[in-house]
Amino acid sequence: MINEQKIKAQNSLGQTIEFDFNEILAYWVDYYASNNMSQLANYLPRFISITAEQEALIKEKAAKGFRKFILLPSIEVQKENIHKIKAETEKEVEGLAVGKQFSPSGAFFWADVQAGFPNNITTLNRPVGKPYLLFIKDEREVPVYTLNSSAEEAKIILQESNETGLTLVEYLILQREHVRMNINNDKPHMDTDYYTWLLDSEIKEKGYLKAHWHSVYKQVRINVNQIDGKSEYRGFRSSVVITL
Repeated sequence: MINEQKIKAQNSLGQTIEFDFNEILAYWVDYYASNNMSQLANYLPRFISITAEQEALIKEKAAKGFRKFILLPSIEVQKENIHKIKAETEKEVEGLAVGKQFSPSGAFFWADVQAGFPNNITTLNRPVGKPYLLFIKDEREVPVYTLNSSAEEAKIILQESNETGLTLVEYLILQREHVRMNINNDKPHMDTDYYTWLLDSEIKEKGYLKAHWHSVYKQVRINVNQIDGKSEYRGFRSSVVITL
């Protein structure tokens, strides 16, 4: 294991960037606590140590535009607290303009998602019984080159790059955190123009989840599509899982 809690890497512009894992840990402990999700913070590691192989992977992906870490407890802890996570991530965000505020009605699940939530939604490609870091590019919209990709095509692309997609829990947490970090922007929410596949959340015989922010209804909307479904208004996000 690597004792050093900081990693220096080159970003996609060739600039030197630094990842301080002590700061990342402190940030996410505070994030969960300040958003009434202390149950998640209680199951985070007390310190973050990574392997040499993981360090090499982080540097490789940083050079391709990955720049943000999300720290999450194990998928078992997430499942135990899924109703709490949903409730807290759909609440109003303090300081957000009224016209951009989260609707009191909360996130909207279409019928097949609602029927499957939470027990029939399977989380894929995540470690069992361990917390993990999720390394992402942190883009407001899905990359244009991913549009009109079926889930089947997207998964092949990600597998070839040693990457994964997002899960429902990760998306709900990330959407709220993104708003909080971009609260004064004209468009503080992710995915206002396009849907994104949630390629690591599956409902058997229904397909993979998809999500976006509906600017009229002011809520996250989650639906499900078959693996071969395509749309010019839907793309996908990539991630890298670092098991702790």
